[in-house]
Amino acid sequence: MYLRQKIYTAFFFSIIFCSVKVFALTPEEVYKTYCVMCHGMTSTAPQFRVAEDWEKPLSQGMGKVYENAIKGLAAHPPRGLCALCSDQEIIDATDYMIGIDTSASE
Repeated sequence: MYLRQKIYTAFFFSIIFCSVKVFALTPEEVYKTYCVMCHGMTSTAPQFRVAEDWEKPLSQGMGKVYENAIKGLAAHPPRGLCALCSDQEIIDATDYMIGIDTSASE
């Protein structure tokens, strides 16, 4: 029984360890890992750096664009399914998709 408990404990901690993000992702990595599925292929989502696609969302202001990216809107899931991404990583990935250069502010 004791051995089984050790195995279960090791299994539990390996799941926790493997699911915790240890380092920050670049905006490009977030985009290529989570966003490209909708924003890089034919869909109703605004496409990667296509200015006309972003006109309507941007008309609501960047604050609203960021809020929708973080909280989700209609078919857009919260955080674009990147549950472990920080708010700043989502914001930076959004800027990357739109074509806003954030490298100068870092």
